[in-house]
Amino acid sequence: MNAPLPDTEEERLEALRRLDILDTPFEESFDCITRLAASILETPIAVISLVDENRQWFKSRVGLDVAETPRNVAFCAHAILEDTVMVVNDATQDPRFSGNPLVVEQPKIRFYAGAPLKGPDGHNLGTLCIIDMEPREISEEQKVRLRDLSRLSSDLLNLRVANAAIQASMDEAIRANRAKSDFLSSMSHELRTPMNSILGFAQLLYDDPDDPLSENHQRFTKRILDGGRHLLVLIDQVLDLSRIESGRLAMTLADVDVCQSIHDCLNMTETIASERQVSLSAGEGVKGALPCRADPHRFSQILLNLLSNAIKYNREGGTVCVDAAPCEPGWLRISVADSGQGIPSERHAGLFEAFDRLGREQSDIPGSGIGLTISKQLVELMGGRIGFASEVGRGSTFWFDLPLA
Repeated sequence: MNAPLPDTEEERLEALRRLDILDTPFEESFDCITRLAASILETPIAVISLVDENRQWFKSRVGLDVAETPRNVAFCAHAILEDTVMVVNDATQDPRFSGNPLVVEQPKIRFYAGAPLKGPDGHNLGTLCIIDMEPREISEEQKVRLRDLSRLSSDLLNLRVANAAIQASMDEAIRANRAKSDFLSSMSHELRTPMNSILGFAQLLYDDPDDPLSENHQRFTKRILDGGRHLLVLIDQVLDLSRIESGRLAMTLADVDVCQSIHDCLNMTETIASERQVSLSAGEGVKGALPCRADPHRFSQILLNLLSNAIKYNREGGTVCVDAAPCEPGWLRISVADSGQGIPSERHAGLFEAFDRLGREQSDIPGSGIGLTISKQLVELMGGRIGFASEVGRGSTFWFDLPLA
């Protein structure tokens, strides 16, 4: 039996196409969700399905080889008509599906449960569904889990809209930097809301004391959390840059205990350094009272960015040393020296330009290419200066000077 069309079918299809997701490659964030759904709900098949005009297309799939099926045989075409979890315990006993080719022939579906995926405008664009070849029941708790995972999938889909807006803004920035800055500032709520929702649902799954996940499930959920937090950092960096460029970033200058701040930042980056087998240390100058005049939060932000770069672009078994010392009367220099590969001279001129990643755009090293740009502008907003020295094969030293308190 063909499913009737939703009352707002034209608007629903337009919303689906605005996502620009159909026929795109697999993405790990969506694949983590389908793996979790199949594992937690103990089914051989789990799918993120998007219902197009004449087909259902699978953005992610576990236990299924085909990339799409005709809409007229799609269980999901029925599921998008509801706002609740649609459950078919035995398809052979359901008049809507008993004659369906997917039931009569391979893969001989018997059980189906699908929770709708909502787009930014509230339309049901598809489902997160689980499938079995044996009749079965599903508990209310399992329905809640499936619905939670479908909401997480919806947030990932909706995040594409925000990311598309960011990309459009970045393209525009090449021609009109001011327009980009104003636009990104106004987008802060739209960017953060879906990402915080993703992290919230993932954290609930990860920390549920009443129904704890297995070690395998925790690993999948942690990937979602790690990826989401990384995206949130990138969003924060882009928004910081837009605030700086539009003159909306407030500074609160105070006396900063430089030695204590250095030790705090070293402690915060110890884990990532350990993962990359990079040793951290404080230099001889990091002792006693050494105050400078700066915004405490922005001081730590600059130092953490320089430390993060020194660790990420270092070699395995490398070193990073943070030091501080007066460089001339009334000025203090904070330096971060690494033993990495160094920066070729032809890259020096554009090092502090936005989105320059030193040719590492295709590497697996995470980053946005705007950390140094933000650091430079923050230092200058505090009345300081920033620079570096680098030698290929030996490493780099980044430094920034601030007035002594």
